[in-house]
Amino acid sequence: MHSFGKRIEDYEVHNLLGKGGFASVYHARCLKTHTDVAIKMIDKKLMQATGMVNRVKQEVAIHSRLKHPAILELYECFEDINYVYLVLELCHKGELQKYVKGKVSSIHCTDYCDIYIIFCSRNMKTVLAYLCIEMHAV
Repeated sequence: MHSFGKRIEDYEVHNLLGKGGFASVYHARCLKTHTDVAIKMIDKKLMQATGMVNRVKQEVAIHSRLKHPAILELYECFEDINYVYLVLELCHKGELQKYVKGKVSSIHCTDYCDIYIIFCSRNMKTVLAYLCIEMHAV
């Protein structure tokens, strides 16, 4: 099993992969394992200002439990004074939202949580069923 870094200094951060309202996702390389990863950097001030603290906690709780071959793994989660960092498996094919742009705006399984997860799978029915079961179990 990989032992990923628990501080941002344990990573060599490269290019921006995507940006949302209060988070940015970067391609990075773990200096301990030499593994390419995606790091979601969530700005704490913006997260608090928009009332998203509980939603982020819920996202981490759900994602840390998900173990499915077609869902990118959450390797590590840590924080510093400015950011919450989610270290994720890197998907070289991009995110699902780009493939379904204009057809679906979000994947919505409960009233409490929209979770945007990057997929590397052709069998999305299985993945979506798995996600909905796991999210309703929370």
